[in-house]
Amino acid sequence: MLPKECGWEDLMVPINKFPEFVLDMRKHDLVTVKLNVKQGGRPKGKRAHVIRYHDRTDDEVIAYLDKLAHDLRFETRKVLLQVLSPTYSAQWLFLCNRDGTCEEITRKVVDVMMKIIQYSDQYDIIDFSKETILIFLKGKLLVAYIRATDLENSDVITFSKHVASYMPGYFHKIMPLIEMLISDSKGHPKVTLLLDIIKCFSKRGSSEQASSTPLFPSTKELLGQPMERSEDLDPVKDKAPYSSYNEYEETYFKLLRAECFSSIQKGILELTKEVPDNYDMNCFKNIRL
Repeated sequence: MLPKECGWEDLMVPINKFPEFVLDMRKHDLVTVKLNVKQGGRPKGKRAHVIRYHDRTDDEVIAYLDKLAHDLRFETRKVLLQVLSPTYSAQWLFLCNRDGTCEEITRKVVDVMMKIIQYSDQYDIIDFSKETILIFLKGKLLVAYIRATDLENSDVITFSKHVASYMPGYFHKIMPLIEMLISDSKGHPKVTLLLDIIKCFSKRGSSEQASSTPLFPSTKELLGQPMERSEDLDPVKDKAPYSSYNEYEETYFKLLRAECFSSIQKGILELTKEVPDNYDMNCFKNIRL
């Protein structure tokens, strides 16, 4: 929130503070900025990032995608950690849902996505890329591309193979895509059988590798009983084997989740009772984003 004596026209946002590999900020973009306000000085913005992009020309988008592909090749890990951060997901929402996108841009976006999957696996950060891949799979760009392209020569098939090879536990997410790819041949007995097999594999991978417990606790859970006392927590087995890998993974996931959020839960409960423990949690009031 700006000081009372300042207006938004007084805010300085240095362009060189904007992330190096993310689609750059332009006029009319919706931007959020962290303020650094010095006593008596002009407020200065830092850590600015776009939360909604205004449209760009095709040439501007192509130029960015070409630069991103080049940067991915030569500064791979640095680029991945920046462009895959949830903080900058707005650029993928823009690129994957842009109206009237030409075929060249679509092909370049698909190519970038395949590079992201391949390099993420290479640098062992494949989990970090999943949100971006989901945005792509749900975007209008991919659907329009499938409907307008000769799928026998399509990059979408290569992309599907990448997901199956590098992200098998995420394969169920591309089932709608697989069904669209073979929709013209769906009545053929062999194609139908193959689709049924793929669906079985997809469901199995989904149930074995995805936890039924959400990563982040809900408001109801945070305001409820202490997480470390939840009946849903199982003790670690140190003298007997687990019945399956899924049981092992679920046990540790739930215990680590409770350990991670129990202090935050305690701080929130104390704050609602207006007796916060200043040593456990910092509380900032009258903050507006």
